[in-house]
This record gives sequence, structure tokens and C-alpha cells, in this order.
Amino acid sequence: MSLILIFWIVAFVQDFSVEKRTKSAPFKEVFFNRAVQRILLTTVCWILAHNLLYTYIAPILKASNLSEKIDWMLLLFGIASIMGIWLTGYLIDRYLKKMVIINLVLFCLAGLLMLLGTAHIAFIICGIALWGYSFGGAPTLLQKDLADVAKEHVDIAQAIFVTVFNIAVAGGGLLGGALLEYSGISYLIIGAILLSILSLSITANKRGNNYSAF
Repeated sequence: MSLILIFWIVAFVQDFSVEKRTKSAPFKEVFFNRAVQRILLTTVCWILAHNLLYTYIAPILKASNLSEKIDWMLLLFGIASIMGIWLTGYLIDRYLKKMVIINLVLFCLAGLLMLLGTAHIAFIICGIALWGYSFGGAPTLLQKDLADVAKEHVDIAQAIFVTVFNIAVAGGGLLGGALLEYSGISYLIIGAILLSILSLSITANKRGNNYSAF
């Protein structure tokens, strides 16, 4: 697949020349901008929430008596994610702000369904599908939001985004391990729900204040 992608890029992606050299803004100017910081905080909370669930999906499914169906549940998650990615690509230019909020609301709902999955298998199946759909386009939504805010300083902003994203991935594994060891599966899912609610509140507050960047 990687080789196919390489040939596709060489054959079809247009090249362009840089007409003028631009001077990058200082790192501090970008990092301490309030609009950029709010998107980064949203990213941290959302990616933490996702990785609490994704890293420990096996024990979560075991609690719902689905330990022998992990492959099928991950397939369901993947298919739903592809649908979310496709819809994000189709609508992102017109409804970026609304999609971020809607996807976070759906992510919260997915967490609640997964929490109820210990009582009924149908809940966790629906929860995993909704989780995959709501998270599929999340990285694209967050990066597009950040690019719109950072404008000509997008190179620095995206470098910070990648670092923050990877820290959140690692943090999800660490926090999830602690919750699983000392609290249990339910608290693992509750932690993801609370983080997604926090992410939603940060995003909604950002929209309300209409912060501009540079």
C-alpha cells in the first residue's frame, strides 16, 4: 500500500515552486497564542480519551463477554472510521466548527454506550461503531482548525500539534494502565467520557469567544 501511495503521489500530486522565502515567527509567539493553545488543549483531551479506549480495547471487550470478537470489533471500528474520514473530507470546508462539536458530542455518546455495554452487548457494538465514526475525522478536523488559525505560521503550529498529539497517545496508555490497575474497566471508560466532555467544553468556549490568532 505504501508503494502504491508513493507512485500515486509522483504521478498525480502537483509540484509547485516557492515564489518567495518567508520568515518564520518565533516559537513562543505561536505556542502562547490563545487560539492555538485552545486547539492544542482540545487535541490533548480528545486524543487522551480515544487512547484510553483504543489501547485497552481488549479488557473492555472482555468485560462485555466479547473477548473472542476483538478482531470483528476492530474491523467495525475501522469501517466506521473510514466513513467518518470520508464525511469529514466532504464537509470540512463548509462545516468545520460544527463538525468538531458534533463529533465530540457523538464521541461522548459512544463512551456512554460502551459503559452500558457491560449490561448488554448491543450497546457496546453500537458504541464502538459510533466511536469509530466520530473519531475517524478527528485528526483532520483538528489540523484544519489549527491551520486556519495559525495561517502563515502553520509550519510551526503543525510541528507543535504533532508533538502534542504523540504525547497524548503515550499519556492515554499511561493513564489507562493506571485506571485499569487501580480502578477497573468502568472508570477507564468514564475517564474517556470526562476527557471528551472537557474537550467539548474547551471547543465550545473557543467558538463563543471567537479568538483570532495573529
